[in-house]
Amino acid sequence: MDDLPKTLDETYKRALQGIDEEKWRYAYRLFQSLAVSVRPLHVGELAEVLAIQLDAEEIPEFSADWRPEDVEDAVLSACSSLISVVTVDDVRVAQFSHFTVKEFLTSKRLSNSKHVSRYHILLQPAHTFLARACLSVLLNLDDHIDKTRIEEFPLARYAAEHWVDHAQFEDVSQHIQDGMERLFDQDKPHFAAWVWVYDIDDPFGPHMYHTHPEKPDPSPLYYATLCGLYDMTECLIISYPQDVNSRGGQRASPMQLWERNV
Repeated sequence: MDDLPKTLDETYKRALQGIDEEKWRYAYRLFQSLAVSVRPLHVGELAEVLAIQLDAEEIPEFSADWRPEDVEDAVLSACSSLISVVTVDDVRVAQFSHFTVKEFLTSKRLSNSKHVSRYHILLQPAHTFLARACLSVLLNLDDHIDKTRIEEFPLARYAAEHWVDHAQFEDVSQHIQDGMERLFDQDKPHFAAWVWVYDIDDPFGPHMYHTHPEKPDPSPLYYATLCGLYDMTECLIISYPQDVNSRGGQRASPMQLWERNV
């Protein structure tokens, strides 16, 4: 009985200490994602972060070949005492086993703990990681994507709808500039694919209305301004000055949006 943990903190510390050394980085990525996700993540969505090369400098490289065969087992095997999978409306959803787990992982108490302080979660790096993960998926949507192939990318819908939420947190956008420039490149298929999956200019309208993505009427500059991504907007103004007063969106021209946001 004397060996049993006396507090929740001690319980969670022991759980972290019990994570296999070769799995700790993957467990940490799962913890980061659960801590800052905008909505609960389906287990298949969360497992996608395990299919990302973690040591990339800018946008992590994503490969379906790295995806675990059994996604639920992969998530739970990282740390089943701190992460659980439940069924919500017939969908398997990953979550912390208790709301206090997130509080502990983001607390100063953990940052000051010997042996397990590496699991301490800072919100800005966590949002940066998930923004990068989302962009890595969106940048894999090529000319061949359609309503059938999109199912091969479980995180694509979350990524299309919420990468901007993560990018807008503190200074995260400054750390993902390379990925944003690639996404907003109008000569590449990724921009059209993003808007096809989720159109932030018409969030309540039909998504994936066409079988394949089609070039949106509004310019990338319009969407960058609409998202409040100032550095990206300035970059696109320099590259495509002719789009500053272009029309096509539901709200206004990029210049009018810029003046409202400044």
